[in-house]
Amino acid sequence: MKLSHFSSVLWMVPLALVLTIVLILGDLFDMGTYLYRWLWLEKHSVQILVSEDPDLKSHLDDLKNQVQGSYPNIEITWVGMPAQRFLDADDAPDAQVLSSIDLVWGSSAQGQKLIKAELVDCSVADRLKQSSDPRLQARLLEGEGPLCGVPLYFADYLLVYYNKGILPEIPRHTEDFFQTISAFRDPVQERFGLGIGEDAYSFLSFMGGAQYFMPAADKSQRLTEAFDHAGDLAFGQDLTPRRCYEDCLLKMFEDSRVPLIIAGEWRMAHLKARLGDKLGVKSLEALTRVGIPLKTPYDGRFLFKLKSSPEQKQEVVQELLEYFESASAQQRLAEVLQKVPARSSLLGQNSANASTPQKSEWEAVRQSFLDLSPATLRETLSSLELVLPRFHRGDILSSEASQEFHQPQPTLSPAS
Repeated sequence: MKLSHFSSVLWMVPLALVLTIVLILGDLFDMGTYLYRWLWLEKHSVQILVSEDPDLKSHLDDLKNQVQGSYPNIEITWVGMPAQRFLDADDAPDAQVLSSIDLVWGSSAQGQKLIKAELVDCSVADRLKQSSDPRLQARLLEGEGPLCGVPLYFADYLLVYYNKGILPEIPRHTEDFFQTISAFRDPVQERFGLGIGEDAYSFLSFMGGAQYFMPAADKSQRLTEAFDHAGDLAFGQDLTPRRCYEDCLLKMFEDSRVPLIIAGEWRMAHLKARLGDKLGVKSLEALTRVGIPLKTPYDGRFLFKLKSSPEQKQEVVQELLEYFESASAQQRLAEVLQKVPARSSLLGQNSANASTPQKSEWEAVRQSFLDLSPATLRETLSSLELVLPRFHRGDILSSEASQEFHQPQPTLSPAS
């Protein structure tokens, strides 16, 4: 009797096993069907609005291929049309790359309208306006709802470029440095020892080096020191070319008429194409060390979702944001675009790309940053543009330039 009962139970075991397998296979089939449909059949085209220089755009396809390797169902299109074109367009972008200046002011009244109206649930512009830290290393709205934007990389900072064919290395000691660049100077052949643009953005680096923006600083004294440093190089030692802005400096540098210059990071791709292996790149710390104290203004680039994106794409764009926030994507961004990564943890990793600055140089660039709020940056540049032309012509002395700079200026509004 017991054997008969055991036999009746035993035959149910394979039946249960078969049913279990069928159920598992059914679930796997449903999951596989979903994944197949999601990854291969349901293609999603995402338009990302960018407004960058041509050198940067040349790298974007490489970046797109990287993203689509991880997300084969997402087809990215980089759109470079002016933001105003999309205000009432049916083919509005799904996401946009913005700087902190864009977030606060907008490039124009139209641009500001787009930014204010289109950012998805972001109050970040108000937070950035007075913040002296536009980096926002972590999520922009941490603890305030879904991720609506991620920091991509640092940009708009100044670097020291030098011609290794003339200057194999930048001397590390003050006396050696000035002897070397003074020996190269030859007014007859229009050769100079150092190239620093006479524009307001470049002069900000002198103000940063003089610690003008420190809270307890004597503003008048610090600014006079900044003008003294710039004036001594141009008038005192005759080391820098006069009335020469960045395009002029680039031409002189390419023609080997100046061994090193200070220029924007956005010039790196152009200079690499012109000088090849002869191009050397350092942070401003290389000049601070030899007695020319400098700090560079900078900005960040952020990727934001836009309300204009159709509802069915919001989840896809959200995935892209989370992808770009990952350490691997941040590392790749730094390598492809040759920009300082937004994640501070990546400053401790060497780049696999030999043409990209290595860890120590990324750290040095980061340490040379001058932390300014977008509002302070804009107002300072506006005031400098009124004073610098007369100073560089030699019409006014350092103390007079400082006094004129500190005269009350009209208040700037975001819409102006």
